[in-house]
Amino acid sequence: MYHGGPVSGFTLRQLEIFAQVVEHGSFRRCADHLGVSQVSVSEHVRELENRLGAKLFDRAAGGPATLTRDGERAYRRVSAILADLNDLSWEIAGARSGTRSRLRIAIHPYIMRYAGDAIAEFKGLHPEVNVTVDFELMMPEVLHQRVQDRELDVAYFFTFDAQGIPPSELVRVEPLAIFVARSHSLAGKQRVTAADILATPVVGLAAHNPLRIAVDRALEQAGCGGSPRALEADEYGLILTSAQRGDGFVCMFEGLAKDAAQSADLVPVNFEHPLPALQMRQIARHSARHDPLINELIESVGRALKTG
Repeated sequence: MYHGGPVSGFTLRQLEIFAQVVEHGSFRRCADHLGVSQVSVSEHVRELENRLGAKLFDRAAGGPATLTRDGERAYRRVSAILADLNDLSWEIAGARSGTRSRLRIAIHPYIMRYAGDAIAEFKGLHPEVNVTVDFELMMPEVLHQRVQDRELDVAYFFTFDAQGIPPSELVRVEPLAIFVARSHSLAGKQRVTAADILATPVVGLAAHNPLRIAVDRALEQAGCGGSPRALEADEYGLILTSAQRGDGFVCMFEGLAKDAAQSADLVPVNFEHPLPALQMRQIARHSARHDPLINELIESVGRALKTG
């Protein structure tokens, strides 16, 4: 029976052990990792449950530690609390040592078409800060881990939706369109159907590219995923060249149609219904809201993404 209790009864150890149980998947693995007994782990979790007045885990002997609905809510809040506490000494030490003279951003190259001026303006306002921009394409979970490990301060990326990705903030949606060469048979067709697209080879990104995963999901949602592959490449120039000579269609951001240099000899097809848009999302540590420099950068880039 859970009787509740004052929040002053919480201990940091209880919160840390609760989070470790979740992250290691069981009480036993948590105990092994911390070098303590499983009984000790259970006691800390039970005391936390008593203080919260809620059951956090559905327990089964020898089974995984499965969170209850209250447990899921608690884990989100506890993770944020621990992130803030972990950053406390880092931020204070950084202020003393001057390490906050660096800011590291990971951003998809396409997003820079909107954010580039804002980042340049930020650099001009803060010449004492070494701002580095990483264009390496990484999966959202990798970006999240690098942010948590303080290898990055903020990261921007594309995804189809928020399902199955780490906590992040939606900052913009970007429409997609299907393009073909001007000489392609689909270019002059008044109504291009999903069946037409499925019968046409696709020219696109390599399978390991994070953007490829998002684009494929958009095509699947529109009923035209699974076309034969004419080309898979990481080099954007190769993809454009292949599409321009009529090897197949390419699914790209709709905004590229306005860029003559990028979309030369390519035209969007009259697809029977709009493709789902992709999401631009931002990852930053929970405690970043306490850092005025990171906040200023995030707000500046955010304004650029909303108005660009």
